[in-house]
Amino acid sequence: MDVETLYITDIHSTTSKKHDAKIGPQVARRNAGDLRSLAADRGYDAE
Repeated sequence: MDVETLYITDIHSTTSKKHDAKIGPQVARRNAGDLRSLAADRGYDAE
């Protein structure tokens, strides 16, 4: 989400029950050129 305009800049949707710990890094890499900061919590079963 762009914090200045509040526009959603990316969304990831899946039809399977894939854990966010696997999807998060994929979304971050996809937007790495535009990222200024990244905040996330530590998943209870993520490394």
